[in-house]
Amino acid sequence: RGIVTDRDIACKVVAKGFEPSRMAASEFMSTDLKATRFDTDLDDALETMYQTHTRRLPVTAHGRLVGVLSSADVAGAFKNRFDQFLGLEESYIRH
Repeated sequence: RGIVTDRDIACKVVAKGFEPSRMAASEFMSTDLKATRFDTDLDDALETMYQTHTRRLPVTAHGRLVGVLSSADVAGAFKNRFDQFLGLEESYIRH
């Protein structure tokens, strides 16, 4: 079991001069994965990502993959919340 990311392709295939279409995913996928359960607190999931130096964390429920939490998803969600907060601040200032 494993996961293939754009980084795997760039670092383990293209950078080494291999042709991706001539390789099986099992030849370059990341296999030493940490995962988190779907009901894990976000702070704990982020700590796992930090400790394992990973930008993507598989999310499981009952032993099955149900999603992937990415650092980009988290950053985007925080940005949206921050933008909403700034919008509220501006509306209070105007009124």
